[in-house]
Amino acid sequence: MEITDFLASASQAYANDQILKSTGELGRDDFITLLVTQLKNQDPFEPVENTEFVSQLAQFSTLEQAQSTTENLELLAQYELQTFQLISLTEGSNLIGKDVTYYNPDLNTHTTGKVESLDVVDGTVTLRIGGYVVPLGYVVQVMESNQE
Repeated sequence: MEITDFLASASQAYANDQILKSTGELGRDDFITLLVTQLKNQDPFEPVENTEFVSQLAQFSTLEQAQSTTENLELLAQYELQTFQLISLTEGSNLIGKDVTYYNPDLNTHTTGKVESLDVVDGTVTLRIGGYVVPLGYVVQVMESNQE
């Protein structure tokens, strides 16, 4: 290997190291850069084996599929959370004006009262019952309100 090839290889290795340090991970472009650098700097009398090259391409393909799967799972989790919140809002709004029995952790008992309104507090649907803020999940029984 000539000194110019060595310096080019060392320069590329340094650049790759900086990419790793700044992002903490290799991306698609980084992988391709490393692969091209490897091909440029290989010994022409002892080139990379075809099986090794195919193996690296397979690893790259697997990496891309894993990244795509991760992105899709993150989107699915966001949609699931939004759907859960929408269902909770719908269920909670159907309770306004009705008498419910709920668990009261302060008294360690069940308390009954009329649902006055609905709020979302820190992403949790809550009901206002007799001046108390009660998470929707604490409701254990729903009754039709007595007409007065």
